[in-house]
Amino acid sequence: MNSVDLDAQQRFTEQARQLQAIAAELKPFLELIWELDLIGEFVNAGLLTPLYVNSDQRRFWLSEIKTIPRKSAWTIEE
Repeated sequence: MNSVDLDAQQRFTEQARQLQAIAAELKPFLELIWELDLIGEFVNAGLLTPLYVNSDQRRFWLSEIKTIPRKSAWTIEE
């Protein structure tokens, strides 16, 4: 393995560690959103833009999820 391959592997490993840290930080928040079924509310409010996969599955950009303001208690207004 040459030094270019080693450098690329090290950069990939560092990026993977960063993504794992982001996922660990967001996991409780995402579980709360899922549990309270707030995803539709965030979509309606324009905070999340769904990308539809297989016509019924939604995916969301991590960059949008990270911009959602975090509150200790979420309330849904009618």
